[in-house]
Amino acid sequence: MTFPRCLAVLLLALSTTAGRADSVVLKSGEKIEGRIVGETPAEVRIEVNVSASIVDERVIPRAEIQQIEKIPADVAAWATLKSIQPGANSLPAAQYEHVLTPLKAFAAQYPQNSHLADVQKSIAAFEAEKKRVDEGELKLDGNWLSKAEAQKERYQINGMLTLKFIRSEQARGDVISALNAFDFLEKQFPNSRSYPDAVELAVKLLAPLKTQAAARVAALPAEKAATDKAIFAALEPSKTDMRAAADRTKAAGDAAVAAAQQKGLKWPPFIPKSELAMKQIADKAGADLTRLAAIDLGKIRQSIELSDKARQAIAGNEFAAADEALKNARPLWEANELIPRLTADLAAAKAIAAAKPSATPAPTTPKPVAKKTDVAMPADEPPPANPWLKIILGVVAAAIGIFGWRVYKSIKTKANEVLE
Repeated sequence: MTFPRCLAVLLLALSTTAGRADSVVLKSGEKIEGRIVGETPAEVRIEVNVSASIVDERVIPRAEIQQIEKIPADVAAWATLKSIQPGANSLPAAQYEHVLTPLKAFAAQYPQNSHLADVQKSIAAFEAEKKRVDEGELKLDGNWLSKAEAQKERYQINGMLTLKFIRSEQARGDVISALNAFDFLEKQFPNSRSYPDAVELAVKLLAPLKTQAAARVAALPAEKAATDKAIFAALEPSKTDMRAAADRTKAAGDAAVAAAQQKGLKWPPFIPKSELAMKQIADKAGADLTRLAAIDLGKIRQSIELSDKARQAIAGNEFAAADEALKNARPLWEANELIPRLTADLAAAKAIAAAKPSATPAPTTPKPVAKKTDVAMPADEPPPANPWLKIILGVVAAAIGIFGWRVYKSIKTKANEVLE
């Protein structure tokens, strides 16, 4: 499953510096915390995190320093790793090595560290999670999806995970990382349902970023002039050291921009003293604001809503409603990834429904109903005899029999009389 490799790289790169807390205490009482990146007999260079995405470098003359405090290497290393824990969402299988490598390196390098058990626990948790991911499962918001579920929704899920990463980086204050994640989403999952929310969030991040970068671009010439003036007025060996420090600052900024480009990142780090970085950020922020403002997010969201209605209609075998919803969703956002998938689902649901035998019995011709009786009798059977009719017929037959007998007796009597 594709996932922003650059996001994992950024996460690990940030974790290698965020926890380090060297400090320089000045004679004035000020305490500067950061990461000491260089020392000479004349000065100390320390990187200071202005925010989660802005790193500044201060060059402090030795004459102003009262005390330098450096934390032990294993303590600094643990500080960078303690926040690396399995989250609510799984990573792609290929990304687990980027997480496991520094954890395993710490366990091998510092076997006596008091946090070794915690590191080993994290290693075991990531390896168990990786095994499930290797088998095709996916964890989303703390719930594991089966291989079949993950495969079917992989495009939408990846878009959702990237949007979650953008939001998490925004919450940390790392605007540059959030925008690099947005750039990845635009390249890999621009047709996902997460896209309109990501665009809306990016616009909110870009506006202040453009203002800040433009302000730095405007201020840098004056700052450079002041630095050049101070170098010109300085005496040796301070002059040489100051010039070298200025050159290092510029080189470090240029190198950071080049490293971002080499990693395929659109946005370079926000380095206030780097003219190259500030110009790139200001120009790109302005261009993206114009481009994103032209996107009709209302139509995209309406298309997604209609797609959801179509999905529900398909589940309920309401095929006409699903057809209508998809028909209306398509012109609103032609790129909507849901539409072709739901169209295929609808065709499959129709085919299944057509193949099932009808549950309604075939109509039958009703039998004629007798008008004067409650129950219609079969045509080939005589109606039942009326008992009263039987009685009457019996009485009549008896009367006829008696009358006939009397007539017979009378005729016989007369015949005998004639014969005599």
